[in-house]
Order: sequence, then structure tokens, then C-alpha cells
Amino acid sequence: MFKTILLAVDGSEHSDKAVEAVRDIARQFASDLLVLHVRERLVTRRGVSETAIEEVGVAMDLAETLKAEGINARAEEPLVPHGHIAQEIARVAETLKPDVIAMGSRGLSDVGGIFLGSVTHKVLHLVSCPVLVVR
Repeated sequence: MFKTILLAVDGSEHSDKAVEAVRDIARQFASDLLVLHVRERLVTRRGVSETAIEEVGVAMDLAETLKAEGINARAEEPLVPHGHIAQEIARVAETLKPDVIAMGSRGLSDVGGIFLGSVTHKVLHLVSCPVLVVR
């Protein structure tokens, strides 16, 4: 049923909940899992910089942990302009053609998601495949 899963992570508590849900699904269906952590390129007065250095390797570390647990996982950590995380998740989904995208959510209402720029809310409107939102 879930041959390929795209797991979008950001290292947050909400993202960790999605990891736990997907871990069980991937085991049950022997799914191929792409762990995706999209990093933003920030523009400041001092020029262009990447997201915080401690965020580098989030997906790669998680994929290694999942592999050690017997799950077929790999990682990608693309760097995109500020504000383009949802578009990058949608682009990867278009290329990968996953059976489902899984991601965490802070549980904002539709209105809150619109005004606060929820990545999950944007992804739901950009992709044509199912999205598993874990709270």
C-alpha cells in the first residue's frame, strides 16, 4: 500500500511525532522512505547565509537511525530561498511520486495556517498525492 513514503522533517517535536508514525508504517509495508529536510537560505544585512549550522544533517542522521532499524531510508537536505520550503517539498514529491507525504503539524487552524505561513498548509494545497499530517 505504501511502497514509497516522503517524510518531511524539521527536527521539531511535531516532526518527531510524524517520524514515530512513519517508522511503524514503513516497517509494516516494507516501504522505501525518503527523509527530506529542506533548509532555507536566509538573506540578512550581512549577505546570504544558510539556516543554523546545527540543522545540517537532520535528515541524514535520521535516515541512518532508520536504516539501523531495518528500514530502507535515504536522505536529502536541499537548500532553498527563504519561504520556499513547501514548494521544495512539492517539487520533490512531483519527482519521487510517493504514495504518501508525511509531516508534522503544530495544529493551527486554517486561518492560523494562512496568516502564519504554515508549511503543512501550503503543502496540502500544492501536492496531488495524499498527505499524512501528524499532530
